[in-house]
Amino acid sequence: MEKEIIKKIKELKEKGEIIPATYDSVFKCIIQDEDLKDYVAYIISNIDGRIIDIDDMIFVNTESTKNTIFDKVNVSDIIIEIDSNKINLEMNKKNSKKLRSRNKAHFYDEALKTINVSYRIGEEKYFEQINFDNVFIKDELISIYKRVNIKSLEEDEDEKNLIKYRVNMANVYKKYYTDGKELTRFEKAIGILSFKKIKDLRKLAKGDNMLMKVVKKLEYLCENPDMIKLIDDEKAMEFGHKQDIKEAEKKAHDSGYSEGEALGSQKEKIEIAKRMLKMKIDIEDISQATNLSIDEIEKL
Repeated sequence: MEKEIIKKIKELKEKGEIIPATYDSVFKCIIQDEDLKDYVAYIISNIDGRIIDIDDMIFVNTESTKNTIFDKVNVSDIIIEIDSNKINLEMNKKNSKKLRSRNKAHFYDEALKTINVSYRIGEEKYFEQINFDNVFIKDELISIYKRVNIKSLEEDEDEKNLIKYRVNMANVYKKYYTDGKELTRFEKAIGILSFKKIKDLRKLAKGDNMLMKVVKKLEYLCENPDMIKLIDDEKAMEFGHKQDIKEAEKKAHDSGYSEGEALGSQKEKIEIAKRMLKMKIDIEDISQATNLSIDEIEKL
């Protein structure tokens, strides 16, 4: 195993590449690095427009029940607390139903906690979920995916406290590599999370001390054997998930079900339904969101 890891580190150097922060292990190392708090605060401020004091930022431990990388399903990527307000940062390397379900569950879980805190202390607090999506979509670089009313938990275009943002990382990649256009400082900060070529990363960060710190950290991580091992585990998990989907699709086909019905485990749907029930969401809405029948939800 050691020899294989050393070989992979050597191959990365020969290719002039790093392991991008689209991998959760790398993403967490970058975002939770105390020396890179200015970078994290800069990204968040450019997304939500709030002024953030890095001294007030606290990283909440989201991995207390996680023993291995394979236990990830119910674990948020990053939770940052700022004066009882919370921001959830989620890295979505690919677009999948499983990821969407997981992010939805995290959003409503934290939204409910935010409502409880607001009522308890008599002061409105906010919760934001920022999804870094590494897939090509037509929206703007930053878009608001959902606003939920803090009292009713229904969608509300005027809501300012419970918001889900989407950052379209692949749009930056397209602008730089396909269109050959100059990037803004914020676009460079986002591009650094997904670009692989060291020469391009250094070009983006040139003359910018904040961005250069991130690039140096990325380069350092690629020389760390423990990080390479974690990435191998992530790749194995992704492969296993693909095999599960293929198997589910095959069973669905053999049983006469549609592809949509096959994807997403029954257990995951039930867990999401239970959370939504706790939030007093209508059973019909839960049924529509989870594809569970009303009878199945009532039994919960």
